[in-house]
Amino acid sequence: MKKLTRSTEFYARTLFSVSLPGVLALGLGSLPAGWLGDRWSREGMMKLFFFGMGAAALLSALASDPTQLALGVGAIGLFASIYHPVGTTALVFATSHKPGRALAINGLAGNLGLASAAAVTAFLTDNFGWQWAFITPGLCSIAMGLFYHWTTLKSAAHPIRKHALKTEKLNKNSMIRLFTGITVAASFGGLIFQSLTTSLPKILETSIDSNLTGIGSLATLMFTLAGLAVTASAAWYIAQPEPTVSLVKNKKRLFDLETHWDQGNVVALVRHAERCDRSDNQCLEGETGITVPGGAEAIKVGQKFKQYLPEQATTIYNSPVKRTDQTADLMFGKETSITQNWLREGCKINLYDDIFKYKKEGENLILVTHSTCIDKLGEAQNNDLVVMDIHDRSTYNSFIFLAVNTDKKEAYALGYLFADDWDKAFN
Repeated sequence: MKKLTRSTEFYARTLFSVSLPGVLALGLGSLPAGWLGDRWSREGMMKLFFFGMGAAALLSALASDPTQLALGVGAIGLFASIYHPVGTTALVFATSHKPGRALAINGLAGNLGLASAAAVTAFLTDNFGWQWAFITPGLCSIAMGLFYHWTTLKSAAHPIRKHALKTEKLNKNSMIRLFTGITVAASFGGLIFQSLTTSLPKILETSIDSNLTGIGSLATLMFTLAGLAVTASAAWYIAQPEPTVSLVKNKKRLFDLETHWDQGNVVALVRHAERCDRSDNQCLEGETGITVPGGAEAIKVGQKFKQYLPEQATTIYNSPVKRTDQTADLMFGKETSITQNWLREGCKINLYDDIFKYKKEGENLILVTHSTCIDKLGEAQNNDLVVMDIHDRSTYNSFIFLAVNTDKKEAYALGYLFADDWDKAFN
């Protein structure tokens, strides 16, 4: 095929006819790709994505006429259609504790790739020939496929016990509104995106006198500047602490809790029952303890805890203060919890480190403690582990669940359950 030129005829006719099959395949291939990802294998589909795109790009470099090139570009679009329905889903499942941040980083990488594509393609075409604009990304895609295959082999050596995922069904009207909104937004956004990326190089060519590399570099600069707002927003979002979620509203996190609980990877922070010295309710036993209604609520929470979380090796500690001792006895049974001074003395500073010090491998740990200790958890490490108003009266007898890796000394918040949330979350 003749060397890629910058003629008006090429941009007006050939470029459109060559790129159209890729755009159509990218959109139409998403449905079968998502279906296969759910029913066959997400890992298998992602390997097909990398190796398929790489092979299609290399074959495109062998094209001898626009028709063959269009077929190659169509194949690239078909394999590329795997990523959004399969890759994004896999990303969410792999980073279930912080999916928003993972998706923001993923989107940022995509924007930077789009911005650099014009300059890289123009440089390769000007200096090495148009074929290398396909060969280089094709080889990179195959290399990334090999790396992905290697990482999946490593993760397969450490399987995670699976449970049936509980989902929350939307009614018909909600589904229609959701589908309509996404369809309209995606349609107009896609129209603008495709129009801009296809026409911008030609607009620049007719406006300035430069070679292909110069036009590609300028297009890259414009895409980069246009993406600064998105990049800044993503960076700001990533820097924000993620609010601790309610397990009533987030079924995925509830599924994670059940999985980690079965594996003995959970630390549960329990705020004591309603304290008597800050309430007009009748005291259970002494003003430094809890109230009668608070004690009754603690008993009910303990019953729900035993009902919904299966029996598993669990250690229960409480601080030496009367209100936490009473809460632990009523919630879990007398002589079940062990009093620990470290849950009161220095808990505002050392609680994060003490969790890893006293958490046993393969055993869950329950800590009946105070709102001030929970509030300061992680502050010394500046990790914003628990982000919620734990001092509110609604948090009495509440559970905050953490998933803990004792080997790496890492933890993240799975979510919380208020005293009256258990039935709503698990049913």
